[in-house]
Amino acid sequence: MLVWGVLALGSGCGGSSTDSGKDLSIQLTVDQAVGVAVADTFTFSFVSRGRALLGIELDFGDGGTETINGAGSSKVTGTRVHAYQQPGTYSAVARAVEMVGTELADTVSVQVQ
Repeated sequence: MLVWGVLALGSGCGGSSTDSGKDLSIQLTVDQAVGVAVADTFTFSFVSRGRALLGIELDFGDGGTETINGAGSSKVTGTRVHAYQQPGTYSAVARAVEMVGTELADTVSVQVQ
């Protein structure tokens, strides 16, 4: 469930910025996708552009989530750090939501050894 207006920092931390775009876009990247050991960190970066962004929801695929408030901006960017506690392959998803209800997501897979 999305909770807007609150930056919920889970196991990660990082900064984000907003800017005042047109069509909705979202891009999620990770510093490395394989070879990270349990409890080591991945750095996820995201950028979204839209007409009036409500926010970004990050789902790390292991139950960890973070919500970044867009405050009606046309651009939201940032990074978050996350550590996985079990080995496996995880799908991390960044979902951008505009105030008019339009949504778009991007997914990256990471492998924890």
